[in-house]
Amino acid sequence: MNLHPPPKRFYESLHALNNATEKVAKVSMALAAAETLSFKNGNPNVPVAIDGTWQKTGHTSLNGVVTAWGMDVEDALRIFNRSEVLHNLRYTQYLGDGDSKPYKAVLESKPYKDVNIEKLECVGHVEKRKGTRLRALKLKLKGKKLEDKKSLGGRNRLTGAEIDKLQIYYSLAIRNNWGNLSDMKQAIWATFFHKISTD
Repeated sequence: MNLHPPPKRFYESLHALNNATEKVAKVSMALAAAETLSFKNGNPNVPVAIDGTWQKTGHTSLNGVVTAWGMDVEDALRIFNRSEVLHNLRYTQYLGDGDSKPYKAVLESKPYKDVNIEKLECVGHVEKRKGTRLRALKLKLKGKKLEDKKSLGGRNRLTGAEIDKLQIYYSLAIRNNWGNLSDMKQAIWATFFHKISTD
């Protein structure tokens, strides 16, 4: 609305919408918590995934959301510190997006007495970081010649499509060898050796 200031009715509607959304969210979370407790036979120790998003990229937005089931330390702390009071749950495994600041803050706040919180790593985020780093390396070395007098990128070299494949092979090596570090390492190196076996 381009009216300055917006009419009073606009704020009344916005307030009513906010109240309704909050009520629905609380009921939905309470039902999910009860279902989780039932599924875990009353055991309150459950894993939680923390992630956030903004209305627009670049962290310049005033509107954002953090979900559990972090992008922002304060929101991760709020989610953990109220889990027992609101839902009778303890989030004992923290699945994050690779940002260690929220996890570190949660550990330091000690939300649960005598309970350790384990950090889990999301394979999807690990896969994404691999591609991000390869693309950054390709950009950094753009125009520079390697030992073979060719650039890193280009035909039959490290192209965007090749980076996509490497990301997939990397995540498959992790997923297919879950729980066996030796086999996982071997599968990751197998991709490397396969890729360097030809020009």
